[in-house]
Amino acid sequence: MGYELYRHVLNNAPAEIDAAARLVLAVIADDANEKTRRSYLGMDLLSHRTGLLPDSASKALRRLAKAGFEIRVPVGTDKNGKPVFAMKGHRTVYLIPVFPERFMAPKPGREADLQGEESPDERQTKDGSKAGSSSAKAGRESAKPGREADPLPQSPQSPHSFGPEDGSLFPVPEETNTHKDEMNKPAKKKTTAPEHLDITDQMRAWADQNTPGINLELETLKFLNHHGAKGSKFIDWVKAWRNWMINAHQFAEERQQNRRGNLRVVGGSRNDVPDNSYWDNVTDEDLKRSFL
Repeated sequence: MGYELYRHVLNNAPAEIDAAARLVLAVIADDANEKTRRSYLGMDLLSHRTGLLPDSASKALRRLAKAGFEIRVPVGTDKNGKPVFAMKGHRTVYLIPVFPERFMAPKPGREADLQGEESPDERQTKDGSKAGSSSAKAGRESAKPGREADPLPQSPQSPHSFGPEDGSLFPVPEETNTHKDEMNKPAKKKTTAPEHLDITDQMRAWADQNTPGINLELETLKFLNHHGAKGSKFIDWVKAWRNWMINAHQFAEERQQNRRGNLRVVGGSRNDVPDNSYWDNVTDEDLKRSFL
């Protein structure tokens, strides 16, 4: 990398070169070889390092050439005789020029004098160390033997503020047993329909209250056959059973209502049809005889 070339450009590039052109020149000089002064930096990388758009970087190179500092090495000419700096299979090559030195190096005698002279920073460091020694001495004298000095007050955000017991910077609250139990519980998985489902007393009590009149054994058999044939999977088969019973109860009510609606009135008029109290007491045998 061309560190010396980079310093040469920064120190000696003419003042009339604008800031963008100077930046492009310095970036190319930093990439150039120290011995050959040549750089093969691509436009995409040049644009990235300078922060300029490729078009802006190209314009900066043309301004350098117009100022008399053409750093692009021509690889040929076009039909009009103008130089060509890049072509297919040949990227642009840059050559860093030699600028006249604007800042001369200090004379050997003066350089030796400067090396022996203390800088303001060194003097300040020495003075500070002396003051620190005096302050430390005064502090030791003020502390009584056998008694520890009081600790400096710490803010809650101080990096030296520790917990009261374990010394940790940020005490972690203890996990409750309930939280641990929930974390250790295995996740429930869906299963296929069982071969047999026992109807417990709780299930029967629920059915008597929510789906009265349903043949539980028959509907349970239909429930298992249906979901077993489909390959259905549920997490809770008892809840799925309850949904089946609710649907079965609704279907039974709908069938009963359809039967009542299909009854024919034989003789008389529609005003002779009994009221709802009659239908509440009608039996299935009565309904069958009405269709004969």
